[in-house]
Order: sequence, then structure tokens, then C-alpha cells
Amino acid sequence: MKRRSILIHTAAAAASLAAGRARAQTWPSRPIRWVMPFPAGGPTDAIARKLAEIVRPRLGQPVVVENKAGASGSIGTAEVARAAPDGYTFAVAIPDSLVSVASLVPTAGYDARTDLTPIMKICHAQPVLIAHSKLGVRNVAELLAAARKAPGTIACGTWGPGTFPHLMIKSIESVTATAFVDVPYKGLAPALQDTLANAVQLTVVPPTLAAQLQDRGSVHALGVCGNERSPFIPQVATLREQGVDTPTTRSTLWIALVGPKGLPEPLLRRWTEVLNEAVRTPEFESFLRAGGQSLLATTGADFQRELVAEHAETNALIRALGIKPQ
Repeated sequence: MKRRSILIHTAAAAASLAAGRARAQTWPSRPIRWVMPFPAGGPTDAIARKLAEIVRPRLGQPVVVENKAGASGSIGTAEVARAAPDGYTFAVAIPDSLVSVASLVPTAGYDARTDLTPIMKICHAQPVLIAHSKLGVRNVAELLAAARKAPGTIACGTWGPGTFPHLMIKSIESVTATAFVDVPYKGLAPALQDTLANAVQLTVVPPTLAAQLQDRGSVHALGVCGNERSPFIPQVATLREQGVDTPTTRSTLWIALVGPKGLPEPLLRRWTEVLNEAVRTPEFESFLRAGGQSLLATTGADFQRELVAEHAETNALIRALGIKPQ
């Protein structure tokens, strides 16, 4: 009986592998969806569309980027978590949609560690905290002095509870005894629009955008996230250098592609091959540099391991800051 059971399981495994190979050989036979769980117009959206454009001729099928914003990325990501693992539906992701926001939304419907297949962590940027020029602050010390002088009057445009800007501003509050007003938006683009209109005074943007806006006199770049200064705006000190040292201010903001769990190994290998080739094209690397992004191209077990580690660190931070599930 035991031998028969082993034979049955072996045959089933072989059949599954054969089916996966068959799918890989005929794939893709129709357009592919990349669900973008954030509004159009932001850096993540632009990078996804550029990469989809470069990937398309390598697959022989259109790669359609479909914006499905809401709940700071969790709505679109949940849809992909429920999708069939057939190689036709994927989600563009950032730390918010995979880790922090998903940890704070009880109805998110997925755990990125177990319910999604990591495909590639594509690139990352060092977020820069900027302030509208009319606020009159040029660095972190001046910002903190202004915040202490008028507590709860300086507003920061974030992307909602648990998002990177929200965790960053709450981390700053926790280590500097200051208070800011959190104003949530659906993404970077609308938050930046209101910052430039001085409806809110602070937000977070990629380094090249911070440099451009500062050159125009619209904003002052106050500090850079990460362990080192950004090569795209090297004159601006890191938040750590200016005395604000937290897990968030040491972090960078990455962009990734994930799929549903159970993606067959042959399809995963094919996607990895295609993406590894696409992200290293001069065209894409030039596009990344123009946007202040640096290539990562982290795949497979390395991506999974980093995701698990970041999940643990971010959830510890959320608990320490007293941020409650929504």
C-alpha cells in the first residue's frame, strides 16, 4: 500500500511538471496584464510602462499595464493574489503594497510571503523629503525647529496609513518629539501636486525629481533616505547624517513584479530570463537613471528572503510606532 501511494504521488508530480512544461511551450498566446495598484502618472507607473514596452517584442504579445488604485495598493495586489497562476496576470509592487499596508489592512486578502510569487525586484530609489519653499526650511534641523515652534501645523502628503512617507514622518516624530499633520493621498502624483500648490508642505519624491524642483526654486530638499547620499542629489545630506536614524530613514523604495502563488517553474524561469534581459538594455538603464533609480534585478530565493526580512522589520516598526490596523 505504501509503495502504491509513493507511485501515485510520483506520477502526479510528473504529470504536473509535464503540464507546466506544456504551458511554457505555448505561452504566451494572448496579452499579459500587469496590474498597477497605484494611480497613473507616478514614477512606479512610468517604470512599469517602460519595462512593458521593452518586454513586449521579447514575448510576442502585448503587456498591458492596468491601473487599479485603491487602499494604498492592496486592492490591485489582492486581485493578482487571487488570479490563476498561468503567466498572464502580475502585479507591480512596492514595499507598501507587499509589506506595510498589507499588514495594516485586515481585509487585504493576501500575505506577500505566502500568497504571491516573487518574480523580480527591479530597481530602487532613495526617497527625498522635500518642503515647499514658502515653508522656509532648508534642512532637517530647520524643519524640526519650525515644527516645535508651531506643533501640528506642518502637513505632510503621504500615500495613506502604513505607506513609506507615513512611516517616515511617524518615525521622525518618534525620535524628535515633534508633531506633523498626515494628509493621505492615493499616490505620489496627487501628493506632489498638492505640495507644489502648498496645500501641504512636505512630501517624499525620487532624487532626480527633488533636484529638478529644487533647481526651479519650488521646493527645498531636506534630507535623503538610505545609508549613503544619493549620486543624483549629492549635495543633500541623508536623514541619518542629520540625526534622524530609523529603519525607514535608512531604507530605499524599490519596485518589483510579483505573480500569483503556484506559478509553474518553467513559466517562472521564462519570466526571469525575459526580465533579466530587458532590464539590462541600455534603453531601460538610461530610463532608470533619468528617474533617479538604480537597477537591482533581484530574483528568486534572494527576493523571497529579502521580502521575509523586510516584513519582520517593518511590522516591528509599525508596532513600535503604535500604528493600528485600519
